[in-house]
Amino acid sequence: MRILPCRRTLLALAVSLAWIAGCSGPSSLQMAEAAYQSGEYDSAIAWSTKAIDKDSGAADAYLIRGKCYEKKGQPMRAVADFEVARVEMPDRGEPAFRQAKCYLAAGRPVDAETTINKALKDRYKGYSLRDQMLAHAVQGEVQMAVGDYPRASESFGTALNVARTSRPLEAEGATGILHYNLSRAQFEQGSYRKSRESFQSYLLAQKRTGDRPREQDLYTLTVLHFLCEDISASRNLAATLSPEYKARAEEILSGETFSVGALYDLKLKQKQSESATDSNP
Repeated sequence: MRILPCRRTLLALAVSLAWIAGCSGPSSLQMAEAAYQSGEYDSAIAWSTKAIDKDSGAADAYLIRGKCYEKKGQPMRAVADFEVARVEMPDRGEPAFRQAKCYLAAGRPVDAETTINKALKDRYKGYSLRDQMLAHAVQGEVQMAVGDYPRASESFGTALNVARTSRPLEAEGATGILHYNLSRAQFEQGSYRKSRESFQSYLLAQKRTGDRPREQDLYTLTVLHFLCEDISASRNLAATLSPEYKARAEEILSGETFSVGALYDLKLKQKQSESATDSNP
């Protein structure tokens, strides 16, 4: 696989820093981490495997290798490595969180729920505030994946409450995805005003981190304004969209999509169409 110039730079920098730190050169684990960060997952797998063999099962090496398998679309191989990392590093939430998400990717939601529930029950108090927030966030994602939207809303709300106890957490972009997922769960329950409020919080979180809103997000807010019967806000925002998204909004505002049920069906078809496009680049 051809390494891009920026990736070569990352690898070279990692090697140079390791050389400065000690004449023995970079360790296998350092090389694995550098390769993972540069997107060279096969190389990272090779280096992390070498670190595991050499260091009699370094937990960090299992974590890196698991993340590589996850990136390569091999969730069950990732699950096996995350299990070792989870047992060896009980106070770090990342292995359990990634393991739960890989179970979801493999179509095993029951195992995903068991994994995240066990982490919350057995290890939660030992987690950092960030990991406590993420534990509830992942639990919400698992619940949403199985259609339990009320419990998902509670989990995302709890994650946000944890974030609010820490100014750095609340200020960073990590809370943005929480607001986004909470809005999705509320939308699925028909709580459109709450969904709009959460979605606007998501857009504000993006703005705080300097990210501009995607047009898909602005279209979503247009739809939420409509569902909240704020037609003026919906029309004003629709007027700023590109022709494609503006046409979609006009279908709603003109009455062609004349009911919430019809609108929901339209959004579902759009999501399916976009998923098909994403999977066939």
